Amino acid sequence: MDHLFARRGRGFQPLGTLDAQEPGGTLEAIEQEALANLARFELGWARGEFDVSGEKVEMLACLDAPNADVKILDRAFLMAAADTLEVKSLCVAIPRVGAILTINMESPLKAQRRFAGMVAKQHARAGDMGLTPAVFCVRAGEIVGMAEWIPGPEGQDVAHVRAFILTNEQTGRKTQGLNVVAPDVESLAGVLEQALSKVIEEKLCRLEYEPTVLVGVVRATAPDMTGQRAARLRGRLLRFMRRHPIQSPTGRPYEIELTLEE
Repeated sequence: MDHLFARRGRGFQPLGTLDAQEPGGTLEAIEQEALANLARFELGWARGEFDVSGEKVEMLACLDAPNADVKILDRAFLMAAADTLEVKSLCVAIPRVGAILTINMESPLKAQRRFAGMVAKQHARAGDMGLTPAVFCVRAGEIVGMAEWIPGPEGQDVAHVRAFILTNEQTGRKTQGLNVVAPDVESLAGVLEQALSKVIEEKLCRLEYEPTVLVGVVRATAPDMTGQRAARLRGRLLRFMRRHPIQSPTGRPYEIELTLEE
């Protein structure tokens, strides 16, 4: 909130330095004033796009602009972005100070993963200017959920898993996703079993999580992966999950949605 400003005299004062004893009323009233002041900072969206499996995904961004990151709190600004993309809901990110990016929240899951990966890289490179690698779900200009991307180590010669969380903006329930890179199918299965065991013990045992895990395999790093092998892999992982002593508190059996990523 320190990036929001309330007018004091002839200038502006960071909201975080004020208290309810300030002339102007309660902190709630001061916050509303600060949001109104934020709306006066006019910024424009720049159009861009990125490629996912041969399909173009449109993206809007505002980079290296004062207060661009705080604009995530500006409802009218986000609604204008939705209108520009002609969509109802958005994935919005503020990886660093002075930057805000967004895509259609109804984009294919693999496009959302690619977007989240871009956000994570920007955040990692920002150093002290970094804010968050999280991707926020926005509907009608307001934040209603979050999809967190947790990047793994770089390099394609060692099997590793990148995890993300999707939050349903209507129910608030979370779905765990795993994106895996591995040099061959066998090492891929091993690292996924380790990741799934950790996910069950730390996430799926909680009532707010769906019992379904989304698994994306990067095909380019596992050249021996085929559709038939992917089906066998899914069966192996599903048996592994259902043998786990910790069962889903929802009472529903564990499920896996496995896709091959280009």
